[in-house]
Amino acid sequence: MPIFLGMIGMFGFVGCLIWFIICTVRYDSKKPPLIGMLVCLILFFIGAAMYRPKDTNIPSENAENIEKPSENVSTPSGPPLNSGEDQNNPPEVLDLEDPISSDENKESIQSGTYTLPCGMQLLFYDSVRNDVTGNWRRAGTSSSLVPADYAIEYYEMMFSSEDEIHAVWNATLNTTTKISVSGNLLFVDTFEYVDGEEHDAKIMFSGILLDSQILDLETGEPFEETN
Repeated sequence: MPIFLGMIGMFGFVGCLIWFIICTVRYDSKKPPLIGMLVCLILFFIGAAMYRPKDTNIPSENAENIEKPSENVSTPSGPPLNSGEDQNNPPEVLDLEDPISSDENKESIQSGTYTLPCGMQLLFYDSVRNDVTGNWRRAGTSSSLVPADYAIEYYEMMFSSEDEIHAVWNATLNTTTKISVSGNLLFVDTFEYVDGEEHDAKIMFSGILLDSQILDLETGEPFEETN
């Protein structure tokens, strides 16, 4: 419909312009062709305003900020997982039969595109610039899910070692979530996003702390200390 209106407006404007030229040469009234050109312009702009490009997984205003993995980075193979966010073309995910296996039996997660069981899609990077420990990882997403809804699934799928610290930048919520593990507890701290922090470990997690939670990996529930 928007394309149809735009085409009517464009071709109609050309036709009215020719009509206007003929009226000028013949000294006829120019008012009808002028009105026609005005109506065609209105139709064209209505069609342009109604046109919307096909949606993508990452909002257009933020898509440029989440860089894609380089072409020479190998993405782990595995069967695609259908998600609620993209049923037609889901990215590949790592197939882990035992996601909470020991570090010795778990392969290192490589940079690539992944989908969590909850449907959250990620662009994952296995390193962070200026990280002196070698244990920091980062991921980008545009999902509207809050960290507590996906943190355990993220840990089970994306952690290669319990020594790792992961940063999940959410372009939609404008937050960066720090996920780390100690024993059977998962620490989930969410910060206000600071421009450029996903590219530099020196400024990562330097925003205002918005929320802090500790989850029990066995129950999936918030951890409660017992006296």
